[in-house]
Order: sequence, then C-alpha cells, then structure tokens
Amino acid sequence: MKDRIMVIMLKEYFNEKVFLMQDCICFINEHHKLNFKQTLLKFPEAKTDPRQQTACYILAVPMIFKKVGKYLATFEYPVDWIWRWEWKYTLSNLEIFQSAPNQQEYWEPDYELTSCMIQLGKFSLNMWNGYEHFNFMDFLSELDEKHYAVFMTAISMRRGKFSEWNMDRIN
Repeated sequence: MKDRIMVIMLKEYFNEKVFLMQDCICFINEHHKLNFKQTLLKFPEAKTDPRQQTACYILAVPMIFKKVGKYLATFEYPVDWIWRWEWKYTLSNLEIFQSAPNQQEYWEPDYELTSCMIQLGKFSLNMWNGYEHFNFMDFLSELDEKHYAVFMTAISMRRGKFSEWNMDRIN
C-alpha cells in the first residue's frame, strides 16, 4: 500500500507523462522500459543480480541507449559502454596505465556522450565496483528531475530491492 501511494504521488507530480511505473521501478518513458527488457535478454543474470540489474537499468536510459545500444552485442558486461569511455578519456591518461600496450585501440569508443550520460555512467561503474573516479557532487549537479528518479530507482536496485522480483512482470 505504501508503494502504491508513492507511485500515485510521483505520477501526479510528473503529470503521468514522464514516468511509467512498474511497482517501484521508475522508467523515464516506454523506450526506457523496452531498452531495459532488451538489456535483460543480453544479460539474464541481471534478473537476480542487483549489481548487473542496476547497470542494465542505467544502460537502458533512452539517451544512453540511443548512443550505445547498437554495441550491446559486443558488451561482456552492462558497464562496458562507460568503461570504454572512461578508458579513453580518464584511465588511459593516468600514469599507472600509460604503459599498457595496445589498450587504446581496444577501448576506443566511437560515440559521443553528454556530461549527464557520463555522470550516469560513472555512477553505474561506482555501483558496479566502487569506481573511484566518480564524484557524487558532480553527478548530482547534472541530474534533472527525471534522471534523479532514475538515480533513486538505481539505488533501490543495487540494494537488492528487485533481486527477487520477477522481471518478466514488466510489460
């Protein structure tokens, strides 16, 4: 009952057009939901693993998925899209990694990301493995209201709220 009240309040707050709710999973729009279902097909472990589920949910954000979704088949993990980006623009510039042979070719992404996408990606990496090049204040400064709701849902996911949840219920 408490969850339903929260859903109703969110729907009223966002005029029912910005978010589609499935219990407490908040989707920005129908594309977000469909993208999430597609990532779950690629990474079936995400149905029960909160770490992978959270990464899939963030990858499915429409503005991110539009840029990197075509590479989904090449990803070993649902954070590979941002890991490649971070390798190119952050990690490869660190002294400790500059001697890594031929890594630049392998990790070369051919897509551009906005600062909001980068911050959501770094957040995803932080939820994945405690990625240390994530700054929470930078992240918060990039979020609009709909992406703040994504953040809150991702936190619940990572805490395991939906790990026992039947992902096939998303329709």
